[in-house]
Amino acid sequence: MLIVTGDCLSSGHEFLDPRIFGADWKKLLDQSPREFGNYRVKKIKELYIDPDPKYQKKSEWVKMIFAQKKIMELELPYSWPIQLGKKLNIEVINLADEGANFLQQIQKFENFLSVKSPDVKVVIHQIPGHWRVSIKGDEHDHFRMKLVGPNILDLDTFASRVKNIFNKPVGEQHLMSKYKKYLKQPEFFNNLIKQGLKKNKELEKKYNFKTYYILTQHITKQCLTDEIILHDDLKPFAQSNFLCGTDCPVVDEYVDYMINLVSPVIDKSFV
Repeated sequence: MLIVTGDCLSSGHEFLDPRIFGADWKKLLDQSPREFGNYRVKKIKELYIDPDPKYQKKSEWVKMIFAQKKIMELELPYSWPIQLGKKLNIEVINLADEGANFLQQIQKFENFLSVKSPDVKVVIHQIPGHWRVSIKGDEHDHFRMKLVGPNILDLDTFASRVKNIFNKPVGEQHLMSKYKKYLKQPEFFNNLIKQGLKKNKELEKKYNFKTYYILTQHITKQCLTDEIILHDDLKPFAQSNFLCGTDCPVVDEYVDYMINLVSPVIDKSFV
């Protein structure tokens, strides 16, 4: 068995968008990622959730949650890990999530191992964006943990800074203020990556598998020592070489590239 963890670069995120939106797709990309993301989920809700009788009595908010789950379910078969499994005729478990940081993925991976106790031979961790962290929201977000990355800084405007002087930051402003504090700590994000690497080494010894790494951003490489790296700057490379949506490649050529990248080490391990 092969297990893959990662973020949108491995989950199939956005891959179906050109098919879903057709001729309107490129026009929609002119919106901000946040606007397009909201529109995208609403479209999925209209196509798959609203017509289904079992959701008729659900609130619009609940329907949107089911729509998010639905599009992830539809995209997963098109992700490169699943396509790799089909090509090599091996069992692949793809644990990648659209929005995730490395520690979250390691925790999800550990939970999967403890519950399923699989006979896993190889693990590929596609380490998500270096600057991502989970932050506890305020009452506006029902005190839930929220994944926050550099995009939150789009809200750091002159008007918001003035407002936050006289008012307690709430909602996304609360998350942004917390995130800015973490950015002032030089080793904070490095330490999150190192924690994940340490935990994986413990899991390697316990479950006897071999690990390979794909780095979303080159800066993460400074946190690794003797780990085997298959690619050390995937996101900039993908965005420079393949047709992308707001964030991720949406063409078969990217899937083929990833399959060709990882196949040699997989073939050796499964002989």
